[in-house]
Amino acid sequence: MPARYDPRSEACLMALTAAARPQVSKISLVQALEDSDMFTAIAGATPGETVAVIEYLLALLYASDHIPRTDTEWREWVLRRESLAPAAAWLRNDADERWNLFDPVHPLGQNIALAPFMAEHGVGPAQIVIEALERQPGGDGRWRSSAPGSGR
Repeated sequence: MPARYDPRSEACLMALTAAARPQVSKISLVQALEDSDMFTAIAGATPGETVAVIEYLLALLYASDHIPRTDTEWREWVLRRESLAPAAAWLRNDADERWNLFDPVHPLGQNIALAPFMAEHGVGPAQIVIEALERQPGGDGRWRSSAPGSGR
């Protein structure tokens, strides 16, 4: 059976629950939208990933056409805790083939036209950054500042 990963239903985000005893839970995209009032924060492993996750969720709101139209309306949505369930319903009902990360023809968020170039050119600039981190003293993958006054 070929690999399949659909972030609509697979747990792919970290969220902090709004319960009396808050817990970090791993949730799906649909759950993030459908149960948005149950979470106080959505986060990634790094600040950059957190920004990407929030922007991705906003993109889903725009794609579902369930968005406030003005700055005033944004504030009203927040104050009255507007449900994001309509966006979750749109996402849940979107075509399955559009959401498989490992689809051999149209992988989610990837350009399959680049496949012939991967063997010769690698996986892109992200791989260079990862490899550079691994070559640092300590090789633990942690970012270190080389800014003046940082001790490096």
